[in-house]
Amino acid sequence: MASNKPEPAAAATLSEALSPGRVVAAFLLPPLAVFLATGVSSSFWLAVVLTCLGYLPGVAFAFFILLTRGRERAEAQV
Repeated sequence: MASNKPEPAAAATLSEALSPGRVVAAFLLPPLAVFLATGVSSSFWLAVVLTCLGYLPGVAFAFFILLTRGRERAEAQV
């Protein structure tokens, strides 16, 4: 039976992606959270556009990026 518990390195990377500072940034200024996760990239500019069009789409996209980038980093380290 396989265990669904993440390995310690994967858990550390995922918790690093969802650090309190990045979560606060995702709520207050979504493009900042995306910038911290990806740098100046197409994802950053998409976050800027989504935040200008509506605050909630920007926040949702920022959390999506934080979660997917954290998962990608965790998988890369395993």
